[in-house]
Amino acid sequence: GRRQVWLLLTAGMALFLAYWMVFGMLETRDDSAVTSVLNWPVWPFYIPGIASMVLWALVALAQIRGEVRHA
Repeated sequence: GRRQVWLLLTAGMALFLAYWMVFGMLETRDDSAVTSVLNWPVWPFYIPGIASMVLWALVALAQIRGEVRHA
């Protein structure tokens, strides 16, 4: 029903964001961008964000299949 459509849209959006975050991370790495105070490279901090987008999509897909309820 309508719930599955919204979950599929959510999963698609999360995967879309993860896809573009990978390109953002690669561009940031190629630019050698660093934090202003500690002079750390910025690109490794994209990894948790990408992982969270993938996990969000997996949870939405699991909810569509009925494996996870009330998540």
